[in-house]
Amino acid sequence: MIEIIQILFLYLVFTITIFLPINIFSKNLYFKNFASIDLATFNLGINLSILLFFSFLNYSIKIIQPALMVVYFILFIFIYYKNAKIFIKTFASFMPIFLVFFILSLDVANKLYLGWDAKFFYYIKSLYFFENKTFINLTEFEAHRYHPHFGSYIWAFFRKISIIDFEYTGRLFYLFMFSFSIFYLIDSKKNTLLNYLFYFLIVALFYEYEFFSGLQEILLFSILLIISKYLFKITKNPQEIYLYFIIVFSNLMLWIKLEGLIYLLILSFIINFLLKIKFEKKLKLSILFVSIYLVKVLIYYLNDLNLDAQPSYNFEYFSFITFSLIFEKIKFITIWLFYYAFNNIFFISGVFVILLTNLTKNNSLYFRIIKSYFLMIICFVYFAYILRDQDIVYAIRTTMDRLIMTSSGFFIYFILIEINKIFKNKIFKL
Repeated sequence: MIEIIQILFLYLVFTITIFLPINIFSKNLYFKNFASIDLATFNLGINLSILLFFSFLNYSIKIIQPALMVVYFILFIFIYYKNAKIFIKTFASFMPIFLVFFILSLDVANKLYLGWDAKFFYYIKSLYFFENKTFINLTEFEAHRYHPHFGSYIWAFFRKISIIDFEYTGRLFYLFMFSFSIFYLIDSKKNTLLNYLFYFLIVALFYEYEFFSGLQEILLFSILLIISKYLFKITKNPQEIYLYFIIVFSNLMLWIKLEGLIYLLILSFIINFLLKIKFEKKLKLSILFVSIYLVKVLIYYLNDLNLDAQPSYNFEYFSFITFSLIFEKIKFITIWLFYYAFNNIFFISGVFVILLTNLTKNNSLYFRIIKSYFLMIICFVYFAYILRDQDIVYAIRTTMDRLIMTSSGFFIYFILIEINKIFKNKIFKL
């Protein structure tokens, strides 16, 4: 019973990240044209960025967390006391999120085991933060110092809030973020019941405990879901704020997984070469993309962490790569890529819908974005394994399934749009 109460309590805590600091019912001139759910995603990006900032400071979670809780409690009362009725109504409309979160939390609480990377890297880093150490202390963890820390900080931060000390309580935030981001895709005032059915169907098709066993890929997957909808909105109504929050979420990915850099480069390419925005704005956004990476380089340098510590990639190996070795690796990569693609319903569905849409000679901007993203992800997969100094089959079998899962997040909204077209736009109000 105490664990059920704890899950309910944590859900209430997690929802703070989408209701503050922006009032999602704001009538402010700048925000009035945005749906409440859009503002909720902005809040999520802001709050995670705040946590990321605090993760670098030489102050432990024990000090930071109580102060944040007091500030957010006061802020919540101040912002929503006049909107109590509409807040309750909106909170109730998020019931599908709660149902998914609650049911899947019970599964996580029942299984408990950690994924391999989580057990040996991310959980250990989370223990540093949980035991009131700071970012500086991560230099003591010699093994795999190159793994970004932010997912582990989130794990420790929310574990510290829990009523009873179980490690899984911290990673339940990963589950909340997943549940919310899927809901963001299907949220619409049209055919609410049908939308909810799609929501539960997507969750049912995707869910595997392994994805929530402390692995960080689910955070990237959830962020890509949000960004994919942002890009669609930009193609229809180029609101500048979506562009800046793409950068906010790109920065978060950079500190969650090494692959975050690849997604940052892909998104930078999409914004600079596909979106129809003014050159001055593109230049400004490019400077921001470069800046967030340079900040990471600087922070790693100042804290004696190594950006290039990945033992599987080294310049010495590059000089020994031969054409025969490249050909052999391409053969294995292609075989396993087909295997893992067909085992991920959203990735293979995305590819299938891209091919069908291409036959209709659809030349919409959003379709060109999706197609370009797909091509860049495929190129990344081949280069990542060709240049990896590791047995090719072992490298593929231990990582490719997660890489495919992560990247598939970008296709789901596109698939929903195409389904909507089949039903003549009667499902979603896009």
